[in-house]
Amino acid sequence: MVALLDARPATWREKIYAVFLVILFGFTQSLFSQSFPGSRDPWLWPFDSLSIWNMPIGSDATYMPAGLDFGNRTFVDEEVLAIIPAGSPFRPLYAPGSWQLRCEGMRSPTGNPNDTIFIQIPDNFIVPDAAPPQTPNNSAALLQPDGRTIVSIGPMARCDSAGPVYGWYASVDDIYGDGYFGSHGGSGLSALGGSLRLGELTGAEPIRHAIKINIWGERYMMYDSTSATPGYRWPARQTDSYANGVYGGNNPELVLGALMAIPPEMTPQDLDITQPAAEKLFYALQDYGAYIVDDAAWNVTALCAEYGVIDEFQAMYGYPMQTNDTSNVWYKDYYSLVRNLHIVTNNRVDNIGGGGVRRQPLAPPFDTPTAINQAGVEIARSFELLQNYPNPFNPQTTIAYHLAKPAKVRLLIYDVSGQLQEVLLKEKQSAGSYQLAVDMHRYASGIYFYRLTVDGVSKTRKMMLVR
Repeated sequence: MVALLDARPATWREKIYAVFLVILFGFTQSLFSQSFPGSRDPWLWPFDSLSIWNMPIGSDATYMPAGLDFGNRTFVDEEVLAIIPAGSPFRPLYAPGSWQLRCEGMRSPTGNPNDTIFIQIPDNFIVPDAAPPQTPNNSAALLQPDGRTIVSIGPMARCDSAGPVYGWYASVDDIYGDGYFGSHGGSGLSALGGSLRLGELTGAEPIRHAIKINIWGERYMMYDSTSATPGYRWPARQTDSYANGVYGGNNPELVLGALMAIPPEMTPQDLDITQPAAEKLFYALQDYGAYIVDDAAWNVTALCAEYGVIDEFQAMYGYPMQTNDTSNVWYKDYYSLVRNLHIVTNNRVDNIGGGGVRRQPLAPPFDTPTAINQAGVEIARSFELLQNYPNPFNPQTTIAYHLAKPAKVRLLIYDVSGQLQEVLLKEKQSAGSYQLAVDMHRYASGIYFYRLTVDGVSKTRKMMLVR
């Protein structure tokens, strides 16, 4: 049976109201489309829409005052971000000789003396060595000629044209992936994700991603040796090797990987913000937050930005981005932001940004990702890791993957804190499709990650055990 709608003619008031709604809807849609982009450049706005770097803070976020105070100066931790041109030669990558003198030695950059690593890089690409007391982190993210593979190393140095490159080989990632990990040596988090890019502090558009900061570990960050993740929390995968004995804070929430933000009830006027760059940072911190990625190692709170931002900032505003002048308007605004930062205590892998209604729309999806040019890539990515099935599961599931060629394969399980739980396999396998039955009856309910590493390249997926 079909129910017939009332067929009476609409009144003139109803007609006018309907036209009003159509106009209003069209106007708001037009306004929204103008205010938030419908596409993005993966190099300038990288990683998946649901990545930690792109996920807005939600209405259910819980906030705890961080208790950060004035520092000796405003400061920038500069990051080496570069697109490697096609045809660039392969050059050897070695571990840094030391923190102060990096362009020395021929040690393996992976920690395994049997590994030999070459990366593509133009011969004229120079990154100066440290010049103590200046010892920059130089966390680097190098986009390979295939347009999607990111090689992360740090601290990066390259002293001679056509010479070797120095830096620890941190990770190989996909610019279209989640982008968690990279070459920030303290936390193991990405150099590319969350970096303040050229134009973001000086242009008209808002900053539409989480940012990154370094804070003083000796004063603020806590190392609890009884914690499963001492000195860090998700999404960080590690802490500083010296953290035990150096970190001197007493707040267990204030560790590497913590998400910091300005609470929603605050306004720029409440913080006496006067400078346009500080106002841009205010809204970025309120809408997306900032991840703590490294120990500043002295009394500063540092922003992480790509090389060139410091000069661009001064050219635009007429005052330095790094200053110890406490009467400077930028210093005042900068530390007003820092002193009002709060920790988002319920930021988790299954609740990024604290959950609830997001403060901003998600980053737009990418256009069709660039195909990988295998001939131009030193590190093969010719494998596929599938989502486990069933998922969620209890307690058995199956992990499947495909290899396009013979390779050395490792399949590992990690818990939500990043701790290795099990080595499922470690062997050389022929090309083909594989399925592995996994029984997790010994594990507690929760989120786990399984990571497939093929000839040194890793892909990771998430799975959920529900008991």
